[in-house]
Amino acid sequence: MQLGSECPVAWSRTECLGRRRYDICVKTIIAAIDNSAGGRKAAQVAAELASQCNAPLLLTHSVSPLFYASDWGASQVPDMEMAAQTASQALLDEQCASLKQQFPRLSVEARQLNGNAADTVAELAVAVDADLVVVGSRSMGVLGRIALGSVSSRLVHTCTRSVLVVP
Repeated sequence: MQLGSECPVAWSRTECLGRRRYDICVKTIIAAIDNSAGGRKAAQVAAELASQCNAPLLLTHSVSPLFYASDWGASQVPDMEMAAQTASQALLDEQCASLKQQFPRLSVEARQLNGNAADTVAELAVAVDADLVVVGSRSMGVLGRIALGSVSSRLVHTCTRSVLVVP
């Protein structure tokens, strides 16, 4: 089955973490998170893998530009965009603090990205030479993926690095 990506794709169930040691070694892990349960699980899985491999973890969250239509064309909404960026940074700071508390030896860095989540994460993975990108899945179903798109699905198909989707 051709997925469109040249790298392997792994699926993980977080229940396995307590019972099994991952026998992979990576140099750099990116966790693309959001404020969903899937995003928090992805951060947890990525932190555990990074801790076991003694690899740095880069937490990311993407903020898409907000536009509205007016009589003069599309315009950005600066106040809402600033609020979204503030909320994004707060999410990253909270997750970093939580993971550093759970894994004191883990090197965790947070980076806010601007633009389409899947595209910016895939670009960052290449830029930092990441070995693995970990992302959560919201389990939206077919209609949700069609209407809203799926960051995890797009990453699996476009990212040139290994992608771990945590359900």
